[in-house]
Formats: sequence, structure tokens, C-alpha cells
Amino acid sequence: MVITTIWIIAGWLCGWMLLLSMRRLKPPERYPVQVGQHSSAGKDYSVVLPAMSVIIPARNEAERIGALLSSLAKQTLRPVEIIVVDDGSRDATADIAAGAGASVVTPGELPSGWTGKSWACWRGAHAAKGEVLVFLDADTVLEADGLERLALAFQEKGGFLSVQPYHWMKRTYERLSAFFNLIVLFSVGSGQEGGGAFGPCVVCGREMYMEAGGHQSVSREVLENYHLGIVFKQKGLQVSNRIGRGLIAFRMYPDGLAGLIAGWSKSFAEGASATSPVKLMAISIWIAGAVSAVTQWVHIAAEPSSAAVLAGAIFYLGYAVQLVMMLRYAGNFGAAGLLFPLPLLIFLIVFILSAYQTFAKGKVNWKGRKLDAGKGGGGG
Repeated sequence: MVITTIWIIAGWLCGWMLLLSMRRLKPPERYPVQVGQHSSAGKDYSVVLPAMSVIIPARNEAERIGALLSSLAKQTLRPVEIIVVDDGSRDATADIAAGAGASVVTPGELPSGWTGKSWACWRGAHAAKGEVLVFLDADTVLEADGLERLALAFQEKGGFLSVQPYHWMKRTYERLSAFFNLIVLFSVGSGQEGGGAFGPCVVCGREMYMEAGGHQSVSREVLENYHLGIVFKQKGLQVSNRIGRGLIAFRMYPDGLAGLIAGWSKSFAEGASATSPVKLMAISIWIAGAVSAVTQWVHIAAEPSSAAVLAGAIFYLGYAVQLVMMLRYAGNFGAAGLLFPLPLLIFLIVFILSAYQTFAKGKVNWKGRKLDAGKGGGGG
């Protein structure tokens, strides 16, 4: 019981340390700005925002891409172009994009050694004309001032900026993603701790992107933008990662629990292997502590006492409250953290499945393609 108590307390403390690595992209002060135009408000403030090209890699996204394109049409800061790279879709993705006024690019046959998303992003970047490239996943949706805030943040920080969307959920099973969402945030961090970058929303200068080799430099990676952030950092360029609550959102797996399991198992074990050793240790201790906060009740049930029950309740509530506070940054999980044993169990099952697919089989299935896990060769 003493060892269990140590694990629980150590994990709980690691959780708070990990929470400190999370940074939100805060709303800037409001100024009327337009692409390529000088804007000023007040004596000491002026800014010129660069022309932005939005690039959307899309494969069979007919049910989702319309919401993103609609949000882009309402932006306070309009991009110079919206490019949808139709990666071999078998549905109406290209027709919906063209109908919304986007330029549709067909990337051509997927070369050997490339994942589909990296190839689509690379071809889209070559078709773009803007000074700044904004890569968005097709299932994301921006707030009306989203591009403006991204442009201002990029103007301030330069280099490479990535934003993890707020996870918007409608059905109960979707909240089983709780631990996955948090671990993604913890693993990537703010960009200052040696991690990579978030995948769904990336902003970088076009010239800088080409000089660094862009997605060609990570053509074989399933977690392409995570590794792209590392490439930029290796080039001595600034990498900044932020949480997108109030800026950008997505609904990840609306098609059922099977889709949720397939989606997270696609690359989660590989993501863990790519995480820095220090962060991986902290996350592992945190997870072990959470598991111990649940399994302690086996020992309490075997040898019940008032003191043991009270301690067990305190430890459980300690993790539950911590998770509720953490999850408000990640999505609309509500009070799901209070019932954390169930999403924790799903996480452990899916992680084992992901590890088997990634390291034993070496292949995962996603959007009708087989991916060589960690090696490329397919993928959406």
C-alpha cells in the first residue's frame, strides 16, 4: 500500500507539472487589419499582415470540409487563396470545395515513400502564392477572427506556429478520448521543451518552408507535422505550439466508437516513442498514478478500514479534480474527469492495440490505405 501511495502522489504531482507546459493562443487586442495592408491603432502600435494561403489536404472529407470552408468565408481577415488538395477522394470532396470557391489541386499519384497527407501538403505548398502558408485539416473549423489571430501570432513569433484545436464533442462515447487529448497536449508542449508540433493547424513562412524542405523532409512519417516541427527546430528556427480553445475546433471521431479506436490506434504508440524521454517519463508516472488511484480500491476492499477508505477517496478525488481542470483546455469534456477510470481503461486498451500495429505488424489502416507505421508509404 505504501508503494501504491507513492505512485499516486508522484503521478499527481507530475500531472500538475505537465499542465504548466500547456499554452493557449490568447486573443490579441482588437485592431482593424487586412492582408498586405498597414494597420494602426494608437500611437505605439502598427502592423502589416502578410498574404496568407490556406492549404487543406483532404481525402474523403465530403461530410466535414463544408463546415471549414464556410468558416473561412466568414473570416475578418481573408486569405489570398484557399487550396484544397484532393488526395484521391472517392466522394464529393472536390465538388464541395470547388462549389465553395476554393482552388482544387490534384496531387497526382502517391510516390513511394510518402504518406498521403505529406504529399498533399507538399503539392499544395508548391501551388500556393501567399507569403505565409496555413495548413488546416479538413475537419477543423475556425472562429471568425481565427486567421487574423493566427496572422498576428505568426507576425509576433515568426518561425513555425502550430495550434491544437479544441475538441468539440456531441455524443457520450467521444469523451472516452480524454486521456488521448491530454497526452497529445503534454507530449508536444509549448515548443520550448524539445518536442515537435501539433498536426491539424500549422502556420509558417513559404520561403522558410521551402528552405527547410517542407513536408518532403518528413515524407515517410505518419506524424508528419510533429516531425516537421522538429525539422524547423533543427534548422535553428523558432517553433511555437499553442492550444486553440476559442480559436479553432474540430470533432474528431463522430462516426462511432470503432472509428475513435481506429483513429487513435493509427499512430499513438509511434507518438509515444517520439516523445522526449523526460516528458515520456512524466506522462508514464502520471498514468501509473491514475491507474493506482483506481486499483487501490482492490486493496481497500480486501482490508477495509476508515483510514484506508478516506485516503482512497482523497486520492481518487485528487485525480478526478485534476482531470476536470486539465480537460477544460482540451475540449468540452464537462465533468468526464470525475469518471476517469472508463476513459483510462479505453486509453490502455487502444495504446496496446496501437503498439501491436505499429511495432509488431508495422502497418495500420487509415482512410482506405495501408500505412507502414513510422515509415510512410500511404496514409491520409
